[in-house]
Amino acid sequence: MWVGSPTISLTYVFTSDVADYLADAVDAPGVDGPRIDIGWDRPVSMQEIAQISGRLLGHEIRVRTIPAGLINAAAAVVGPFSPMVKDMDAMLRWVQTGG
Repeated sequence: MWVGSPTISLTYVFTSDVADYLADAVDAPGVDGPRIDIGWDRPVSMQEIAQISGRLLGHEIRVRTIPAGLINAAAAVVGPFSPMVKDMDAMLRWVQTGG
């Protein structure tokens, strides 16, 4: 299940690695302010992840999507009453740019 277009490429990071990366960044000399990219070595789309996983597992995996427009419309209605929904909408809009 994916929100928005499954063909937009992004870099991902394993959740279990985030704490290690953060600890390393805190102790690293001379990294005050610069961006540290902790994502995969190349951007991939959710569609590519499904294809690779399907190949490894020996069966087709289809990505089901919730259209970004539907989420944006729901956020427009609920967002003014819920800061969390407004923030989630902003995040999803950014993800859809592939940035």
